[in-house]
Amino acid sequence: VKAARRESPVSLLWAGVFLTLNALVDWNYFVYCCWFILFAYLYLAIRRRRAWLPDIASKSVVVAGSTLVILSPLVIPMLRAAMSGLPTDAGGHNRFVVDLMGFFIPFADHPLAIIDWVGSANQSYTSWAWENTGYLGIVAIALVIVMWKDISGVVMPYVIGAVSFVIMSLGAQPHLFGWPIPVLVPGRLVPMIPLLSNSRAPSRNVVFAYLFWSIIVAVAAGRFLATFRSRRIQIAAGIVLVALLAFDYTSMSHETTPVFLPKCYAALQKDAEPYGLLDLPLGYQQTERYMMYQSMHGIPIVEGWVSRKLNRTLVDTLSLTDLSIQRSQLKASRVKYVVVHKGFLPSVDIDSEAYRRTYSPVYEDDQNIVFKVY
Repeated sequence: VKAARRESPVSLLWAGVFLTLNALVDWNYFVYCCWFILFAYLYLAIRRRRAWLPDIASKSVVVAGSTLVILSPLVIPMLRAAMSGLPTDAGGHNRFVVDLMGFFIPFADHPLAIIDWVGSANQSYTSWAWENTGYLGIVAIALVIVMWKDISGVVMPYVIGAVSFVIMSLGAQPHLFGWPIPVLVPGRLVPMIPLLSNSRAPSRNVVFAYLFWSIIVAVAAGRFLATFRSRRIQIAAGIVLVALLAFDYTSMSHETTPVFLPKCYAALQKDAEPYGLLDLPLGYQQTERYMMYQSMHGIPIVEGWVSRKLNRTLVDTLSLTDLSIQRSQLKASRVKYVVVHKGFLPSVDIDSEAYRRTYSPVYEDDQNIVFKVY
């Protein structure tokens, strides 16, 4: 914004630096910043009543282009993968979205989530709780509505910015209590654009909406407190308002993941020979737990989640139906043990009795079975 308003090359330099830092933090942030640059250009074009703005266009190219040049060692492989014909989009454009009611109904970890209808509303959303964050706050919304007549002339540009990213956070299709609404939104195009389709969690666009929203709420709060003539009343009202806002944005943990290492791994750590483990059954949440265990036992594991797999790995070709083939694959990769987690059974991936017939069980308790491959 400073670079657009000023001719100073220093502002342009810092814009490029901060865009690069944001991109290094998260690829999604780079995408959202680029959307912001595009939306800013469209806003200024409408305001100036000119389609071509050479000053803004050149500055935008310098800022985004410098970032892409600096990050070219990372961006070029991504472009190659996108143009290789191999599937690079893991989906989520119409699932990991903010439900329309998610902006107004307290979120799953809100103190008011104990109310039945609040909890049921959150359960109706298509996305997980951490991918449906869009709550604007009842107190903040009420404050803005009450002060709207006084602040509308000042905050309208920020409202336009907030609404733009609210729309982007809806994903490929708006949802109301989990039900898709047949309305065309810009997010419908994102999955069709190579490379940008990797930004598959549209709900995270709301981070920019929050930036604009914070300014709107701050202006409304300032104007609200200014309505009181008494300094003491202003201070008291400010304390009450901050307390209400803090309560309305408070997140309470209702569930925790017990962190412990199952006893079966302790027996395996006595083996001095380098080897790997296969944890079964497979699955998204199961693999997350196996990675947590791996951070404690330190033994290499077959499956895991990384941001980008550069090559095919053992888990991509591992046979789960023909255990004789599987045994050869594991032995060739020095995967010496298979750990079956009973808590995730039954599973379509494995038949524990078939594993007993193929591999030798070396440990079993009420939680796990450990089979030796070789």
